[in-house]
Amino acid sequence: MLKTYLIANFLNLFMPGVIGGDAYRAMRTRRQTGGMAQALPSILLDRITGTLALFAVGLMGLTAFLAPQYLVLVAAAGVLALALGYALVRGPVRRLFERARLDAWFGLPRLARGIVAALDPTAALLWVLVIALVFQFNTVLINWLYGVLIGIDVPFSKLLLIVPIVYLAEAVPISIGGLGVREGRSP
Repeated sequence: MLKTYLIANFLNLFMPGVIGGDAYRAMRTRRQTGGMAQALPSILLDRITGTLALFAVGLMGLTAFLAPQYLVLVAAAGVLALALGYALVRGPVRRLFERARLDAWFGLPRLARGIVAALDPTAALLWVLVIALVFQFNTVLINWLYGVLIGIDVPFSKLLLIVPIVYLAEAVPISIGGLGVREGRSP
């Protein structure tokens, strides 16, 4: 699986957005899981947790930039919103998909049930969320270190806001591997 993940990341360098690598991962993972309905939930959950972590880092950055005195309050509100969203998916949304008899829709309900089942509260899910947050925070740290090493004095709090915005823009399939999105500069 590590080899598949690394090859998918390599493909993302040459494909618009992040769709090409994910398609490769889905095709390779379905061989080991028994089908696409079992493979896609893990890939979608990977993207969802990564995006949630990116938003969390961006929210921390926005708060640190605009109102640093409310950073703890905003962090607590973010955790509460995440818990409520999780409860919504685990409760009413799960019951909706369990009752759905829409298997003629190209297996979409089965896929949705797989995604909801992947959200069962387990230690693995908690680790996925923690690793996603650490990964996104580490991305900001690396960019800050690049700036320090080349003599650019950018406060870490500003990078907490800027880096997530750039990475989200880079994921939009408007260029090959995000080329030109990340490198943009103002006059």
